Amino acid sequence: MIDYPSPIIQIQQPGTSGMQMVWIPQDEVFRVHNIFEEHDYGVPPQFLPSGPLTIVDIGANVGLFALYMKNIRTDCDIYCFEPEPHILSLLDKNLKGHQGVKAFAFALSDHDGKAELHLNPFNSGENSLKSEGQQKGQSIQVDVRDAASVFQQIG
Repeated sequence: MIDYPSPIIQIQQPGTSGMQMVWIPQDEVFRVHNIFEEHDYGVPPQFLPSGPLTIVDIGANVGLFALYMKNIRTDCDIYCFEPEPHILSLLDKNLKGHQGVKAFAFALSDHDGKAELHLNPFNSGENSLKSEGQQKGQSIQVDVRDAASVFQQIG
């Protein structure tokens, strides 16, 4: 049986329209601090275009980067890709109600088909299609789609 690395908790995080609830594995709450307070994914303002902004979040996990970017640029469009079904359910919960954000239930690759996703038993943010350097854990088959075709379809 595949399970989350730790029990799922719900925490409050400031957002553009007040407090937002974030669902995340308990042992991974450090990510909220790293992303929202330490700005690990901070983009210097001079690198953000003043016009329309499209963001692709590959391996979106529970959606913290998407939420972070929506706090910076509420007008951006974000495409999130997360193939792991349990984590995808948290991503969907976390993104609910946010306009301009779309989640896809597959990984991006160089072909359409299936691939083995290696699940890190301690940290869902380290799940990977590559097995090198992975903690020994379970793996599951996930759908993969050709990235070039997907990007062409979404424009």
